[in-house]
Amino acid sequence: MEHDHGYKHLFSHTELIAPIPGGLEAYRPDFRYLLLDEGAFADADLPARNLAAAVFRLEHSREPEDLQAVVGRLVQWLKHPEQRSLRRAFSVWLGRVVIPGHFGETLAPPNNDLREMETMLAERVKEWQRRYEQQGLQKGLQKGLEQGLEQGLEQGLEQGLEQGLEQGRQQGLQEGVTQGEAAVLLRLIGRKFGADAAEKHRERIESADADTLLIWSERVLTARHIDDVFSASS
Repeated sequence: MEHDHGYKHLFSHTELIAPIPGGLEAYRPDFRYLLLDEGAFADADLPARNLAAAVFRLEHSREPEDLQAVVGRLVQWLKHPEQRSLRRAFSVWLGRVVIPGHFGETLAPPNNDLREMETMLAERVKEWQRRYEQQGLQKGLQKGLEQGLEQGLEQGLEQGLEQGLEQGRQQGLQEGVTQGEAAVLLRLIGRKFGADAAEKHRERIESADADTLLIWSERVLTARHIDDVFSASS
């Protein structure tokens, strides 16, 4: 059963049922339906005011603001009393399927009303934005530390350590610096003394404060043995 780029093909259940002998073919189920592949439609191709298009846009929403905009339009379109069941169906589907699938949590308005969903969503969007900003800063810190370390190793361990840590500090949050320095030190120890040495001292490194980590990081550049890194602070 071919279809043209996932678009507008009639299908029939009769294709899935073997021939029926004895003159019983008249009783064979014959249901036809229209199959639409929502992935085949770009947003610009969808009509502005259309419930099926709204469903596609909700499925494709990856940003909270996009989801919020579509829900706002649905509230305006479905405001008549006779559309109550449709409003409820959209609210339940959003709260139990779309939002958990895209943003990892369930929303359940008290009466499963679409307007209540819009209000709850407006509050959650702010919370999600703050969460994304925090996650972005944390990822920036980690990426900055890793990029700084890689660049530094190419230019020389001593210069690379200073530049890598500095780049990491500039791109990340202050509270993440200690974890970042611990990660850098473990990487340096692994490069110089082997992965077993880094794993053996992981707990000690991850529990140290930022000043101690900086001292150890400077020592690892000249240390001939792993014990030389920690000996003066033991």
